[in-house]
Amino acid sequence: LRVSMSLDDNASESAVRQQLAKLEKKALEKGYAVGVLQPYPSSLLALQKWARTVENRGVKLISLTDMLKVAKTHDHKEAPLQ
Repeated sequence: LRVSMSLDDNASESAVRQQLAKLEKKALEKGYAVGVLQPYPSSLLALQKWARTVENRGVKLISLTDMLKVAKTHDHKEAPLQ
């Protein structure tokens, strides 16, 4: 499992919101995505606002432990037959 993207290279709230939208799109396309951000006040505020509505758009927030299980199952399904 790899980090899909860093969310706050530009830590302004609006930039983080844009990155969260890209992460959300990746999750919908691939079945999962992992984003990383620093605990900057603007990053946390953007994340908090986004998290309130993201499940309404078909993305579920889960723990990293659960994410590893999802990724393993998902990647196993795409493995070539032997």
